[in-house]
Amino acid sequence: MVIVTRLVVISFYFMAVWYAQANHSAPILLYHHVSEKTPPSTSISPQKFAEHMAYLRDNHTVVSLQSLLDKVQNRQPLPENAVAITFDDGFRNIMENAHPLLKSLGFPYTIFINPSEVGVGPGHLNWTELQQLSKEDVLIANHYWDHRHMLDNARQTGWLEDTRERIIAAEKALEENIGYSPKYFAYPFGEYNKALAGLIAELGMVGFAQHSGALGYNTNLAEIPRFPAAGFYSNLATLKTKLKTLAMPVTSVSIKDPVFYTPPVLAYSMTLNTQDFNPSLFSCYFRGEQIPITWQGETVSINTEITLRPGRSRVNCTAPSKSLRGRYYWHSQPWFVATKEGTFLD
Repeated sequence: MVIVTRLVVISFYFMAVWYAQANHSAPILLYHHVSEKTPPSTSISPQKFAEHMAYLRDNHTVVSLQSLLDKVQNRQPLPENAVAITFDDGFRNIMENAHPLLKSLGFPYTIFINPSEVGVGPGHLNWTELQQLSKEDVLIANHYWDHRHMLDNARQTGWLEDTRERIIAAEKALEENIGYSPKYFAYPFGEYNKALAGLIAELGMVGFAQHSGALGYNTNLAEIPRFPAAGFYSNLATLKTKLKTLAMPVTSVSIKDPVFYTPPVLAYSMTLNTQDFNPSLFSCYFRGEQIPITWQGETVSINTEITLRPGRSRVNCTAPSKSLRGRYYWHSQPWFVATKEGTFLD
């Protein structure tokens, strides 16, 4: 009888761990163009996009960004297999090639726009079109006043104040033309530094980047990861794995600012809660290649002799969950390296 009781207690414990782990993380997908006539690196064909959405329909619960953030901020359980959908830049092909399908499936989604780009040229949505989408429950949010590398002038006097003014100007444009602003901000090119993330938090906004990983209870809400799902990343087979990811339980990272003006050596450390994964199965990758790591207690050090080139880079680290078979913890560390001139590459 004692043995049976202990087995029941253990069973309930693992069920509780499973439920908690399964319902505290959700990935956010990032798209730009849904077209075969736009830059391949940021595009997905309408046919392949339809395949993505069919898979989500059959295997996931698509939730609005507001619902997802409300539950994370209040530490409430998320729907099973929750996922959110976002688009950056506000291109017209979203309305033409994605919206009809998303509407028919009842999938909520968010478009991040640059107000100065609205209605400029045939490729961007205009305010009338954005207003119509908003009436059909599409969330319209802030992608900065214009589409630039926000960090290009980050070392100049007055940069942060000028940046603040442009973010606020975009907020006002949304309020005047759409009737609201959700106070969500997507960094152009996914680039940010410590000061910019701090500004987003100070303004009471939520910041979305472009490094990969799931949103979880302990995610910094000024640096939320999203999984790019177009171009090279549009392969549904690999996307299926990403859709099952869990937010890595990182408690600290030695990199305090992801921006570098002198090419750095790829080396840093993280402290993690390893309760639900085996450190021996924890792996880190750079440009698809596994890189060396060492453990000391619950701190892992990433050790390479790689000097990063100007541009955007990331290290992805994964570990299989003990309690959730087939699901992986995922953490992505972005690096933004400037050119000799102090500017940032497309």
